[in-house]
Amino acid sequence: MSLPLYNHVFHEENSLVKTPGKGNTGLWYNKFFWGWQKGEWQLKDEAKLDWIKKVVWKKGNNDKEVTRKIGDSHLLADSTNRINRLVQDLGGKTRVYSTNWHLATGLGLSHPIENGMAWHHTLGVPYLPGSTVKGIIRTWVEQWVEHSPEDINRIFGPCHEDKNNRDEKTVGTVIFFDALPTQPVELASDIMTPHYHEYYSSTEKLPGDWSNPNPIPFLTVGAGQLFLFAIAPRKEENTPDLDMVLQWLDEALAMIGAGAKTATGYGRFARRPEQEKDASSMESNAEPAAAKEKVEQVSLIPKELVGPLPEEMDKDGYSDKPDKFMESVATKWIKIMQAEETPLADRQMIARLLKYWYQIKKPDQWQKPNKKNAVKIAAIRKILGE
Repeated sequence: MSLPLYNHVFHEENSLVKTPGKGNTGLWYNKFFWGWQKGEWQLKDEAKLDWIKKVVWKKGNNDKEVTRKIGDSHLLADSTNRINRLVQDLGGKTRVYSTNWHLATGLGLSHPIENGMAWHHTLGVPYLPGSTVKGIIRTWVEQWVEHSPEDINRIFGPCHEDKNNRDEKTVGTVIFFDALPTQPVELASDIMTPHYHEYYSSTEKLPGDWSNPNPIPFLTVGAGQLFLFAIAPRKEENTPDLDMVLQWLDEALAMIGAGAKTATGYGRFARRPEQEKDASSMESNAEPAAAKEKVEQVSLIPKELVGPLPEEMDKDGYSDKPDKFMESVATKWIKIMQAEETPLADRQMIARLLKYWYQIKKPDQWQKPNKKNAVKIAAIRKILGE
């Protein structure tokens, strides 16, 4: 088996060994494990637990170890805001839940420490895929809720185990989105201790009190971490199914939990309605922020030049889309400026606005224009009498 590509540049002093401060922690955790014995493809003693501790703990004040928070708060806020907007446009709803205790997500994924973690590929934080959310709710309904198979197949799509529907490519009436943290996440290290490791590995050996326990460390999400769950109807006529699925979501997360090891209490969630208000306010604040940004963009037009012409230019990208506006200069504004039927005052205003735009956005072209811009700038200077 080949060693990793970074084998020859990997040292304890190398930055790859250290947990990334603002980088993608999930990528680092999955791809840059280094607990191998020198010259051998075997793990060092305590290598698994040491690797987990690297991502769970960090040194705080006075070199005291404190829990590390994983994820960028701005990226997470932006992601949850986009989900809120998308789901709202689809006629769906979002809900916020907090972990009652530890959550083990993606435990069966491959990793050198034997137990993986489901990391979001771009955000670098633990998450629950939409398919997992869908599976949790479907399991709850099929095993604990009295509902007809027709309702279940309609909402979730036909089960592949049904021979009659095996070849039927039908989606359910509800869309399940990935469940993402709403803020940086605290992780926790845990240990499972199989007592009959030899029996599980070989059917020839019987379990007994003489077997040695085999502690296996694994990484989990800590208690009290907030996650945003989002569900939407696939079509407008599917809206009646939404409220029913949301009720099942509450029940499933509280009773059977999500992720692995749910039989021992992992993966339980409690709804946090007060946090949902915070998510809504974050969404409502996005529009004023966008409006403020737009006002700031309009300020590119000189204050003394106001009226319909500057406003129309701004719609063409004067302030914020230089490539788009450059195209409109050639196809629209130069022609209007040179047209005899255009009032002289408007022609002069257009010329002043175009000159100002060139000086701000394309100063090199105003001073030394290329062949394409030379004709335009000459026309502008002519109107201005320069």
